[in-house]
Amino acid sequence: MPHAIPLAQPLPATIAGIQLTGARWVGLTESFKSNCALGDNDIGTVPAGKRWLVLQAFAYNAAAGNVGVYHEAKIGGTYYRLTTSATISTLSVNNAVIGFALDAGESIAANIITNTGLNIWYKILEFDATVRVGSSRVLSLANGNNTVYTVPATYSSILLDPQFSLANTTGGGGNNNLFYVNSSGGSRNIYWNVVPSGGAVGSGNQVVNTTAASDGTRSNVVCLTTLAAGDFVNVNTNAALNQIAWVNYAELP
Repeated sequence: MPHAIPLAQPLPATIAGIQLTGARWVGLTESFKSNCALGDNDIGTVPAGKRWLVLQAFAYNAAAGNVGVYHEAKIGGTYYRLTTSATISTLSVNNAVIGFALDAGESIAANIITNTGLNIWYKILEFDATVRVGSSRVLSLANGNNTVYTVPATYSSILLDPQFSLANTTGGGGNNNLFYVNSSGGSRNIYWNVVPSGGAVGSGNQVVNTTAASDGTRSNVVCLTTLAAGDFVNVNTNAALNQIAWVNYAELP
């Protein structure tokens, strides 16, 4: 008798070779808001046991005037700016790169600065929180050095770009993987270090020259590297006021 041909099985969703168990694309009831009001607008909240990778935002201005907007993460009841403000003219669209992972109970939000009438959609990938892909973040930077991410014992890691992909391994346009946002009310001087396990922050492991980050802006830096257990990422700022920093990672045992 001829052998039965087994039905093809769908390939599992993966990032950097890591299987994303429980993966789904988040639907509009959790990722879309019409006619956003002035101020903070909560869009969707991560369910228990899950993680969201918020990849991008798309907005259309149906209002009679310009609309100013920036995107936020709501964590522990506090809103944290994730992007530089954009001004969207009447009947125009805007695309924003987010590149931030949210955990259970946390929300994606948008702050409308001027005028109502903005419609916003987010591109979000959900999967089980046990998967070792996410964002390591510091939501309140201290003056001086701040450890943003340390590779856990027995793991290796790679820093991912804002789309949580390996595109940053080629370098070039927009493939950044060290992220900082300044909401301090003034310009801040920052620099990054990527430090071997057991090492200390210093000029010998500094990634980029000290740069001035204006208030209300996001700074993105690229560092093409893989990391071993104990290696860590540091950001240095000259003030301890309303600043956040993060990296996106994928870890292998």
